[in-house]
Amino acid sequence: RIWGFEQCIALASVSTNIRMTVVRLRDGSLWVSAPISPTRQCLQSLDELGRVSHIVIPSCALEHKASLGEFARIYPEASIWV
Repeated sequence: RIWGFEQCIALASVSTNIRMTVVRLRDGSLWVSAPISPTRQCLQSLDELGRVSHIVIPSCALEHKASLGEFARIYPEASIWV
C-alpha cells in the first residue's frame, strides 16, 4: 500500500505544495519519503497506518529536509536515510 500526503510550504517569498509518500512494508512498518510538517493530523494519520520504521530524505532540497529533525525526534526508532 502507498499513501500520499500534501501540504503547502512557504519559504521566503515562495509558496508551493510539497508531498510525502508513505509505503507499508512487508513487515507492516512504514517507509516515509520526504516528510512534511508533522501536524497533529499528519501524525494521527501515520499512527493509524502503522509504525514508522524508515524516514527517507530523497534530495538535498530544503523542502525535503525541513521536517527531518522533527520527524527524527517523534520517531526515534526509525532509521534515517539521507
